[in-house]
Amino acid sequence: MKSYCVNCLFVNNLQVHSGPSFKVERGRTILEHAAASGTGSLLCQWENVLGGIVIGTASTKEKAAQAKEYGCHHVSVNNANHRTKVELTKITSGKGVDAVYD
Repeated sequence: MKSYCVNCLFVNNLQVHSGPSFKVERGRTILEHAAASGTGSLLCQWENVLGGIVIGTASTKEKAAQAKEYGCHHVSVNNANHRTKVELTKITSGKGVDAVYD
């Protein structure tokens, strides 16, 4: 069983995600940059729990695997030879995403 320590920064981010600016809910598509980072990993889990379709970005294949474990439905690996926009267009069938968090 995994356990997590949540600090005030994380709680604030969770409030933003469920607050007035954009409400993450079932069927909404969210792009989460740095999905394997400390904050990104928590937010991906939270977005997934709220029913969002979570697309993450990661800098390496190893971090992409971590992001998948954290609840990302899709992960785009960013590097000098990769075009994230093209991949996002394919993943979303040209619809794009509802929100982007960096």
